[in-house]
Amino acid sequence: MSPESTLPRRWRGKVARRVLAARRTVRAAHPDVTVVVVLDGGVRAARRALEAARAQTHARVEVLAVAADERLLALARAAASDDGRVHVVEAPGCDRARARAFGAVAANGAWLLFVAPGQVLHREAVARLLAGREQGPHDAGVVLGGLAGADPAASWARTPLLARLLVEQERWARALDDAEPAGLTAATGLLALGHVVADGVVVDDVRDQPDWWSSSRDPAAELSARVAQDRASLALLERDDQLRHRRERASGALTDDLPPVLAAAELLDEAGWRLLCSHAAELFAVADLATVPVTPRAAAWLAAQDRREDLVALVAARRAASGHLATEVVDGRVLALLPGAGDLPDDVRELTVAESGVAARVVGHRVEGEELVVDLQAGLRRVDEHAPVVRLEAVGAGSVVLGDLPVELTADPAVTAWLGEAHQRHDTGAVRTRLPLAALGEGTWELRVEVTDRGVTRTGLAHGPVSAAAPATSAPSAPGPGPDPDLSAHEQRRLQDGFAAASGPLDPRLLLAVPVASGLTSDAAALAARWAEHAGPGARVLVAVDDLAAPVVPGAEAVLRRSPGWYAALAEAGWVVTDHDDVLGTLDTQAGATGEGWYAPRAGQRVVRTTTGGPGPARGLARWRRLGLVPSHVEQLLDRTSRRWTDALAPVPDLARLVVEDWAHDGPVLALGQPRTDALVGPSADDRRAAVRAALGLSDGDTAVLWATTCRDDVTGACLAAAGGPGPDAARVAGLLGAGHVLLRLHDHCGRHDPPRGGARLLDVPDHPVADLVLAADAAVVDFSPLRHDLAVAGRPVVVWAPDLADHVDRQGELFDLPASTAGPTVGSTEEVVDALADVPALRAAWTPRRDALVAHLAGLDDGHATDRVLTSLDPSAARV
Repeated sequence: MSPESTLPRRWRGKVARRVLAARRTVRAAHPDVTVVVVLDGGVRAARRALEAARAQTHARVEVLAVAADERLLALARAAASDDGRVHVVEAPGCDRARARAFGAVAANGAWLLFVAPGQVLHREAVARLLAGREQGPHDAGVVLGGLAGADPAASWARTPLLARLLVEQERWARALDDAEPAGLTAATGLLALGHVVADGVVVDDVRDQPDWWSSSRDPAAELSARVAQDRASLALLERDDQLRHRRERASGALTDDLPPVLAAAELLDEAGWRLLCSHAAELFAVADLATVPVTPRAAAWLAAQDRREDLVALVAARRAASGHLATEVVDGRVLALLPGAGDLPDDVRELTVAESGVAARVVGHRVEGEELVVDLQAGLRRVDEHAPVVRLEAVGAGSVVLGDLPVELTADPAVTAWLGEAHQRHDTGAVRTRLPLAALGEGTWELRVEVTDRGVTRTGLAHGPVSAAAPATSAPSAPGPGPDPDLSAHEQRRLQDGFAAASGPLDPRLLLAVPVASGLTSDAAALAARWAEHAGPGARVLVAVDDLAAPVVPGAEAVLRRSPGWYAALAEAGWVVTDHDDVLGTLDTQAGATGEGWYAPRAGQRVVRTTTGGPGPARGLARWRRLGLVPSHVEQLLDRTSRRWTDALAPVPDLARLVVEDWAHDGPVLALGQPRTDALVGPSADDRRAAVRAALGLSDGDTAVLWATTCRDDVTGACLAAAGGPGPDAARVAGLLGAGHVLLRLHDHCGRHDPPRGGARLLDVPDHPVADLVLAADAAVVDFSPLRHDLAVAGRPVVVWAPDLADHVDRQGELFDLPASTAGPTVGSTEEVVDALADVPALRAAWTPRRDALVAHLAGLDDGHATDRVLTSLDPSAARV
């Protein structure tokens, strides 16, 4: 009997955890391998990299958390306190090369493995690398593991390289680790001196991979470093037996490393452009171009040919294509159609085998008599089907093959929907085959799929094994003709083309409202609710929603975004009133998304952008400059946003200038107040407050606090550097407040603690109109949301919980100083939140002067009649379209 079994049940888990921790500590005292984790950048990626290092199945592993960013020290210390194998190395402000050097000096293991945020080790990574070392020569000091998603035959082509290397301490001490963040020069030098290859994948590259056209902020500096690093790594691979690796490394540079500089070529001066041209030509001459994806290959070729204007046009076109690619098939070759790039040779336009390979999956199987019936979906990626021919083989254990299986092809739009390509149709990709049960036995088989269409032949394995012993499954059905169709990307493009060709008359009495996610609480919704009164007989209102169950204003009809009815409404509506920068609400333009740009207001269509310019994060030009976007990107974003607006609204005349400064808007700006606040200050506000509180079960003596913070992983997770622990959530604060408080939690996805008995009540209210909750509340807790402005208009004090304020302002920017534009304290800890909410009347009294001043300056026209003023000014009853 183990000692643990004699303990009370409630102690056993705690003792087991302590025993496990003690064993780990003993093993870590004599580690075989030290995993050096450089911590910088965002918290989420750093935490994931560190947790993966701690999860290694090999017993004798030491983990060094090198905190190169002081904001991540709390994360490193928390891991060290929980796991005796983890040690912290403080290196604030260091670049990654110096951080690696600090880690190597502090390491106790005889072997080193370096990872950084965005690189996630497999649980078996260290074990696989050590096994590879055992299989190689006794003096092998470097072991190379596999990268998830990379071709094992082209091991050098894909970065990161260093994160896949197990390096002997002595070998690393002699390596040249320059300032290259990913350690590529060091990794290439180590590999060039000789290495062994381990079986299996050891790391996933999970960096936030921007599309290749996401440009460098400083292309000149990056280009100089890139050229030096590429030339250095290629110079290490000049022996005859290294030529294959040299080609792979050049291909990797064209695929992964050079594109950000190519995308920013318009910013380079003449000397920088000449350097880019020559370097692109150097890489082109060495690389195995058949492995380089078509778009970066075409961009590099244009640079090598000194065609800057065509390169900029290509980048802009691909940026707008949202990853979709039109193609043509010529003489059995799949060629990309790249508008704007001018004439390109077919060799440059040809897609790689990987880009145009077979996509196939098993979607169902069942036993019928003596046969196993298997349903698949299959198609050639980026090849518009013409007359596909499919061949199937079953591959079993020991490479046993059942060839020439029977094939039945039928049409099913679900295949096109699954492949998700806007320019290619794959309906004839529903495949059925039959396998004899007698030949299958009890083992598991894979299906090898060969598809041929117009001379293009590709082969691949279908995702999902088949077995006669597995339970039967059914193939997914195609989307039906109901009110909520799941339209494929191909069908969406067809509808977009139909909108562009629309020539019918506009309906001057039809309003399409595009509100924000809060639905009933928005400027667009407020204007839609009063539209019929101002537009006269025959007025209609459609409201764009993402869910047909979402509530809309009385008298309006919901229309599902991206449905055929939505496209029809865009083509017919004389008026579009929107709360979204991009009008449609389908693009995150503040993150730089451009989309395809298929929508442009029809001649005579009025597009009204509701209130802009109030307190909140930086937007428009201010935001895009902060992101460092190139001029052509900014021009595309203006095309998708303010150049679609015919009219814009502002809260007060003093803020109308921001519409011009931040959006380059050259149309009318109506500074007549904010329609959405009419419900907060109108004559019925008190009655509405009483009704909402009664519906929520609030008594007159209850102090209602609206909890409207968002869930931000870096501050609500386990490593809040400002407070050394979890940030406050509604449930935790409820447990610390008195029973007279009631917390109204707008978002329920951040709760991490159960409130103890006797604390404040906690109500989840995500489906209530925000305006109703503002009226019902006596105070609120917010973060960076512009909702603080509406609360000020309603006379409610706020507590701004923003321990990461400096980081937010640095990354996102604010139109106004946040503490100075808030009617309440800005705090950074749970205790400060609780203290501020303990006496809400005192909080209100202390901040009333600030609130009055803010409302007078930013919302002086919010008097309950803004909606009528705006609609009267627009004068829909006089519209003639």
